[in-house]
Amino acid sequence: MGGEIITIINPDMNNTNTTTTTTTYNGWTNWDTWNTYNWITDDELMYRRATRSTDANHLYETMENYIVRVNDGIDIDNVNWVELYDAFNEGV
Repeated sequence: MGGEIITIINPDMNNTNTTTTTTTYNGWTNWDTWNTYNWITDDELMYRRATRSTDANHLYETMENYIVRVNDGIDIDNVNWVELYDAFNEGV
């Protein structure tokens, strides 16, 4: 469904079967981050607030109630707020 699973085999002298699996969604950390970005960019007021955030914590505090009200299945604790902050502040 648009997700990409990358499995990295991590050779270790003690355990050669160690693997790390990283799941991304459409280039984002996960579905929750991707979907949060979509909701924020679909609302002009929320987008303006996002671009005016001073750091990732400020972005979270600004968007928390909005994302919870959206009620689209987003797990707010799974959202990568640093990635979102960086996306909204590219070129600044």
